[in-house]
Amino acid sequence: MKLIVFIIIFIIATTVTLNSTNLYLPKCNNNKLLTTPITFFISSDVLEIQTKLAITDNIDSWIVYANQTLSNSCIPIKREVSEILYIKELTEELFQDIHVAHVFLEYYVGYEKISRLKENKAHYYGIIFKSYQSSFNAQWCGKTDVDTLPDFFILAADCTVDILEHELGHLAWAKHDKENYSPSYMSNYALNRIFPYAFGFECAGKGTIMSYEKEVLPIYSSPNIFYYGERCGDSRYANNARVLRDFALKTLISEK
Repeated sequence: MKLIVFIIIFIIATTVTLNSTNLYLPKCNNNKLLTTPITFFISSDVLEIQTKLAITDNIDSWIVYANQTLSNSCIPIKREVSEILYIKELTEELFQDIHVAHVFLEYYVGYEKISRLKENKAHYYGIIFKSYQSSFNAQWCGKTDVDTLPDFFILAADCTVDILEHELGHLAWAKHDKENYSPSYMSNYALNRIFPYAFGFECAGKGTIMSYEKEVLPIYSSPNIFYYGERCGDSRYANNARVLRDFALKTLISEK
């Protein structure tokens, strides 16, 4: 199985390298990195389609892709796995609503453990469920609510490799491209936290990681990144790299 891990990481690295021949990336000066540990809670249904080793390999591939995306975008953040825990009581019926899922997670795991995770503002935690087809919407691969659950996510085990970083981007207040932005469900507090430049972008037929394009590049939107000569962001309305950098800086300052 170690060979499988190597192959997965090699494929991701090769994909990024191939893209990079057409990507112009800015030079970075990330002297201080914000490390964000992530705890994954695995629902019992996932083991119906994957072994524990395959699940670990899958998560590792998400982490590799996330860190490559952050590095490409000059964002001083590093993702790492803190813990992978299997919770047999979590079943796919819970994944119709993120708040209901969180309540049951606290119940089965223990409120005290979740509270300890929350003490570190850079620590994320989330539930991995079996399939996007188990959710209320067949296209729903991940879900967050930064307004009420600022460090929690839900992901489907059978979705694409970019899904983890996409959802963590939401938890740093990065938004979809403007064409797919839906503010109607957000509170006034959340709306006031959204910067006008916090949106994804499309360049040369592909999207940045927060966009809804079918094919995405391992980058956040940024006016300093180009793909096939096209700018992959705009300083006025599509600079999610700036959103993530500011988030990292504020979190680092709060940790002192």
